[in-house]
Amino acid sequence: MKVPHLTKPKKHNRELLTHFSDIQLNPTAPQISYRQYLRERYGPETIQNFKKLEVLSTKYAQSANSLTFLHKCREQNLIPRGLRLKTTIQSEKANRIIRRAEESLVREQIQFHRRNKVMLNTNINTVNNIIWNTVNEVDFNRINNCVDNSYNRSYITIKRSQTNKFKSLVREKQEKELNQINNNQSFINRTVINLSSKMLNTSQKLILSKGLNFALTPKDVPTLDIITSIEETCQKLSEDVSNEFRIRSKMILEKPLKIKSNISKEEMLALKELKNDKDIKILPADKGNATVIMNTGDYNSKISNLITEGQYTKLNKDPTKNTPHFIEKLTTININSTELLVSFDVVSLFTNVPVDKTLSIVRNKLENDNNLKDRTKLNVSVFMELLTLCIKTTYFQLENDFYQQDFGMAMGSSLSPIMSNIFMEHFEETYVKSYINKPKIWWRYVDDVFSIWPHGQDNLTDFLNFLNNIEPTIKFTLELEENNKLPFLDVMISKNTEINSNFQTNVYRKKTNTNRYLNFNSNHHLSIKKGVIKSLYDRAKLVSSNVNFFNQEKDHIKNILKENAYPINLVDKAFLQIENPSHNNNQQRQNPVANMTIQYIPGISEKLKKLGNNFNIRTAFKTNNTLRSILTHTKPINKEQNEKNCIYQIPCQCGKHYIGGNIKNIDWMYG
Repeated sequence: MKVPHLTKPKKHNRELLTHFSDIQLNPTAPQISYRQYLRERYGPETIQNFKKLEVLSTKYAQSANSLTFLHKCREQNLIPRGLRLKTTIQSEKANRIIRRAEESLVREQIQFHRRNKVMLNTNINTVNNIIWNTVNEVDFNRINNCVDNSYNRSYITIKRSQTNKFKSLVREKQEKELNQINNNQSFINRTVINLSSKMLNTSQKLILSKGLNFALTPKDVPTLDIITSIEETCQKLSEDVSNEFRIRSKMILEKPLKIKSNISKEEMLALKELKNDKDIKILPADKGNATVIMNTGDYNSKISNLITEGQYTKLNKDPTKNTPHFIEKLTTININSTELLVSFDVVSLFTNVPVDKTLSIVRNKLENDNNLKDRTKLNVSVFMELLTLCIKTTYFQLENDFYQQDFGMAMGSSLSPIMSNIFMEHFEETYVKSYINKPKIWWRYVDDVFSIWPHGQDNLTDFLNFLNNIEPTIKFTLELEENNKLPFLDVMISKNTEINSNFQTNVYRKKTNTNRYLNFNSNHHLSIKKGVIKSLYDRAKLVSSNVNFFNQEKDHIKNILKENAYPINLVDKAFLQIENPSHNNNQQRQNPVANMTIQYIPGISEKLKKLGNNFNIRTAFKTNNTLRSILTHTKPINKEQNEKNCIYQIPCQCGKHYIGGNIKNIDWMYG
């Protein structure tokens, strides 16, 4: 390794000087060092320049290594210890200010060492020229070799020191992350359920614990997509307004913006590893908002068992009220000490609803509806034909096979809750209300029923048996109060021991609840995250029947939001805003002249929304690139439908075929 830019100046006429090795020394005279020789031969000024060149080369080695060290720190989001700042203010905002200041100092240090290298290089060349004009060429080369050796020793020593400092910073970061994991281990264990044979590393657990709705920041600004949304909005505006809105939007988009990733490099690598692992399936849990990891073979086996045991037929081809109301009603009811709190649950309601019987109920209701013709031009027969088509043409795909459900309502269909509710209303009208010892209260929410039973526990068992023997596929389970308490939906109902007393209520969470909500670091607009806080606060206010319950729930909300990376000062501020709404928030807003939906890009979307407000344009944000879209793939990719630039043939039931060509994906053509 040589000192950069330490080069031999151009030759010019000068007196040939005698080299040190050519001097005939007296053998009996004491031997002198090379530096002494230079002093005696060329004078003390040459020695000073020699030393100066060594000092400059050492400083150059220091700057070069420092620059490499700082670049590596910036890439890994590390702050060198010498550039760290402290503050006595304990708040998230103060921490963000300190962090930004530290990052600015790192950038300034990088610029300083870049400038310093240029200055040192200039000084080295200046001194080098002086030496060249003073000594002969052989001595000049020997001096340069000495300087090179000095530079190499310094460079290696400094590099070793800087490497150790960098490794120490990385270890410190890893220990901090490990402590974070240990502190959040309970949260990770609740939210990441690993049922596979794969051992998850620390980074994989961290990224999965963020939740499948966690959105990643994009690498680049999707300028074309944003412009498309702006142009669609401009079509709804007058020409003058649209031109001004277009120009001002363009000014926002033209400003350079570097998007900072909201996950670490280790988490990004873990995400790629999980995405490319075909031996596992990553899925949302049925309840509790957990993330489940299963072996692909186990997943396919369980699905196959469900298909084999259930009412499904393989197809040859691909065919084309609530908690607030409950609380409101509950406040009007009194209960005495002899009455029991009971809840019923209909087992797998949707998939066990008798479809044909439900369709008959619907037909009967329509035929007896004298106002039907005022709501639709369709007659009953056509309406029923269409309804039957929608209900009975349900299918799903497993690997490369398609299956049709033969019984019950399909999970995920928008018609399933409506049809199930129609059947259950008929069930209740016909059987529950006519029962001899009927319940005092029977309130149903989809498949969950809250009831007050006044006839004793023995008669309750008889009633359950009666319900379970009406329809072969409709079965109820029962949960009885314990210690005068009964959970229903997200409410814990407490029965007072006094006669004819009202209930006490507070928020209830099932054992499957993970307390995982939208992670604060997700690439969502701040209003969405504030909405999470508000919804939890509103539920606590609604359900808590006294101040103690409410304050306990507020403390719990703070703790679970902290687990989800929400700054506590933001939560406190949101609570204050909810409790003391400003007058401006209550003012009636003018109807927007247009709506605009754009992908959320931090630093740009907020400015476009503010601009839109000036033009009375309502802006909504959408997020792409969530962990669910990256990791959860239960449906196989249809390679044929992803083909581009091909000739395709679509068969018809009449026996004819349509032949065409395409540039885009075939699935787009079908869509």
